[in-house]
Amino acid sequence: MKSESSRSICILGCGGFIGSHLVERLLATTDHAIIGIDLSAAKIAPLLDNPRLSFVKLDVGDPAALAPYIDRCETVVSLAALCNPALYNTVPLDVIESNFTRPLELVKLCAARKKWLIHFSTCEVYGKTPAAITGTPMIAGPLSKTRAR
Repeated sequence: MKSESSRSICILGCGGFIGSHLVERLLATTDHAIIGIDLSAAKIAPLLDNPRLSFVKLDVGDPAALAPYIDRCETVVSLAALCNPALYNTVPLDVIESNFTRPLELVKLCAARKKWLIHFSTCEVYGKTPAAITGTPMIAGPLSKTRAR
């Protein structure tokens, strides 16, 4: 029989667009317990009665506060970030802090506990997709290289 931690997934940023849809899908199609962490539960409010979902209102930028929840799971899905283009030029250091520095601490936390980490990124890292230009479903990384989806 699997341990409780091997059947649990911790989703950071569960209250965002992708996170809320991921929580909904995992609850509907798996038997995994979900620990959802975010500052707001508004987008997952209809799911909060599900006994397999534990919501924690917490700033994901605090590794010490995250540690007990990460200890309870096998996999961590990191979706917390500042993903508003209006912020990229107005508060660029906050964006770098949120999208790089804080996740680096999460990587260290997960590595020390031997937990799987799935970390999403944005087109701001990978660049524009040729699909927007050519209609071909490709993702461009460095300008000198491209790879198929």
